[in-house]
Amino acid sequence: MLAPDIDPADLKGKNVSAPVAFIGHLLMGVRLDSVGVTPDDVEWVNLNADEAAGYVYEPWSSSVQANLEGSSVATTSIEPMYLKNAMFADSIYTSKDFIADRRGAAVDMMRVDWDARAYWNQHVAKVNLIFSDYLQWPIEDIGWVVSSNGKEIVGGLYMYDFDEAARFCGVLDGAPPFDQANGGLVKTVADINERWIKLDLMETTVDVN
Repeated sequence: MLAPDIDPADLKGKNVSAPVAFIGHLLMGVRLDSVGVTPDDVEWVNLNADEAAGYVYEPWSSSVQANLEGSSVATTSIEPMYLKNAMFADSIYTSKDFIADRRGAAVDMMRVDWDARAYWNQHVAKVNLIFSDYLQWPIEDIGWVVSSNGKEIVGGLYMYDFDEAARFCGVLDGAPPFDQANGGLVKTVADINERWIKLDLMETTVDVN
C-alpha cells in the first residue's frame, strides 16, 4: 500500500515497511525492483500507514483505504507476475536426515497432507464449514481466503492439487497453473535465494539441483 501522494517510482529515499524475512519482505523487494528501486534505495522500518509504503494484509488494507484518504494499493499478490514466479508460496520442508533416517514417516506425512487437500478439493463446501466452525470465522471469509470451489483465487491463496504440484516440481508432464513452467520449482527456489541475498538476509547461493 502507498500513503497519500506517494508514487511507486518516487520511493527512493523513503521509508518502506514489510515483515522482515517473511513473504511480505520478498514481495516488497520484487515490487521495488519493478519500479527501478533497489533495497538499498529505501529505509526499511516499522511505520504507520500514512508514512510511505508498506506490506499490509487484508482486511487491514481495505480499512486503511477506507480511513486514509488518498492511500492506494500499488499491487497485490494475485498480480500475474507474482503468480507466475510462485515465489510467494507455503511449503513443507524437512531436513535431509529426516528423509534419510525416517523415510516412512516422511512419506506418511506427505501422504496425509495430500489426502487432506484432495478431500478438501472434492468436498470444498463441507470442509470450509469445518474451517469456519473451528476458526470461528464467517463462512464467507473462509471462501474468500481459500476459495469456495477449490479452483478460484480471490484472497491471494491458491491450493495446488496433487497433479498441479507434481507438474510444478517437474515430475509429471503438463503445464502447472498461472503460466508457470513445468519443473519451475527449481528456478523459484533459486530466485528466492538470490532475493534473500539482495535483501542482506543470506550470503551465498545454494544449489537446489
